[in-house]
Amino acid sequence: MPREYPYLAGTRKCPFALVTPSGGLELLVDHERRPFDESFFEACIRNSIGYVMGYDEEIRRESTDAAVAFLKRHLLP
Repeated sequence: MPREYPYLAGTRKCPFALVTPSGGLELLVDHERRPFDESFFEACIRNSIGYVMGYDEEIRRESTDAAVAFLKRHLLP
């Protein structure tokens, strides 16, 4: 069963943070790369208080398989 943690912050409303070889830490906002802005990111987190967690074996398996496939595709010669 999912559990709610009203005191935890999440990043669900925040842009995706990227670590890039050329630009270092960047944000992906509206499908565009932008320089990382710490105050902008912190504001997103402050507006994302409340977190729900649960466990689903099928989703865990799919996530693990997707992560392994990604790493093999991008890290193996």
